[in-house]
Amino acid sequence: MVAVEKDGVGLCLHWDGELRRTSFGPGRHVISTNADLDDPAMPERRTFLRSFSENSAVPPEADLADFLRSHEGDRPVCKHGDVYGTVSSLMLIRSSHGERLLFADGPPCRAPFRDYTHLIG
Repeated sequence: MVAVEKDGVGLCLHWDGELRRTSFGPGRHVISTNADLDDPAMPERRTFLRSFSENSAVPPEADLADFLRSHEGDRPVCKHGDVYGTVSSLMLIRSSHGERLLFADGPPCRAPFRDYTHLIG
């Protein structure tokens, strides 16, 4: 999946043998490789909503990073396996304090999040 945003409107591109586009607006969104954007049945989305109240402000970066490193729940956010698993993780955070782009080049439980904010500024 790829998600991009311009002028408050986002576009998620999903490939599962066919290219599908889904638009989205401001707010929190959960993207996974095997589910549609914000799919209510997505276990990762349910875990996110349990971890971070729907009505709260943007969670602190450290809390989001901990969430992405998590191996807890019925379908962990950070996955490990012999064939498939989490290969990278990205956080794009927009708040009243500005924008931040953080990327872990590898499973986020092992790879540090590095600041790439300069790429969006």
